[in-house]
Amino acid sequence: MVKLNVFTMAPMFNKENVVDYNSKEGIEEFLDAGLSGLHNLIRLRAEDSKGKSSLKEFIILGKFVLDSFGQISTLEFDSKATYLQAHLKQVIPIEDFKRMFNRVTLTMEFGCSIPNQNHTCDQCNNGWRIDNCYDAVEVYGLNHDRTGTYRHKSCNALLREQRQSELYRFLIEQAFGDYLLFEMIPNEYWGNEGVSWCLVKTTYGNIKFGPRKRVLSISWDNVVDKALSKVAGNSDKDYDDRKAINKLFNAETLFPKEEVTKEGFLIHAWGEKKLVEYLQSIYSLICSQRSLFF
Repeated sequence: MVKLNVFTMAPMFNKENVVDYNSKEGIEEFLDAGLSGLHNLIRLRAEDSKGKSSLKEFIILGKFVLDSFGQISTLEFDSKATYLQAHLKQVIPIEDFKRMFNRVTLTMEFGCSIPNQNHTCDQCNNGWRIDNCYDAVEVYGLNHDRTGTYRHKSCNALLREQRQSELYRFLIEQAFGDYLLFEMIPNEYWGNEGVSWCLVKTTYGNIKFGPRKRVLSISWDNVVDKALSKVAGNSDKDYDDRKAINKLFNAETLFPKEEVTKEGFLIHAWGEKKLVEYLQSIYSLICSQRSLFF
């Protein structure tokens, strides 16, 4: 293995100022050189390995794993051990870590985007350092081509939410023919990993919709609950009225010909066009039954 000067990447054959990208001490020197050193480290290990398992494995910066194939992966700890990341040394051989923390489960996500020292976030115009280089996402083009643009994760999430809010506003105007108040709520399928869902606040109750895998989920159970709350008695008539309301607003009754997932007061729309169509039908029915709500 040829050793190199970490700053110039020129081969070094003397015993001073040499850098070994396959040792703990050598990797520390690369990282001490900042983002340029990190990128050189990644490149040199990839070139050395050439797809063969020939390198030692290390955890670096508490955020990444350098594997034996010359690849770098994002590191995730199980939920009970996330506190360890902030306390790990800059470089630790993975075998040493496993020996010290043999009950901790490590998950590696192959491939990660790390900006260099010249990149700046296209939203806040701030750049990155070696100590926050993990806080970055790469922006891809329409055809999933690389653009060379990076954003901080929080900046990217904020932009994504702004764009989603604008889309929801447009869809609401298309579906309801007017502007209605709406609220962005946590994604009820993907959780914090997914874009927010939309809670439309109508006079008759709330209608909720948002992305779920390849479809858009719509539910209007809150509207039905409001109608049912007006029939609170225990008489036979009250029972029949509640049964009639449940049937009236049921997805099978509303959309008998739609061959999609539908149950109770929920339906899945394949695309925004169908979403608008379903919302229009739901809202039209609700408005036609105004007497049930007041």
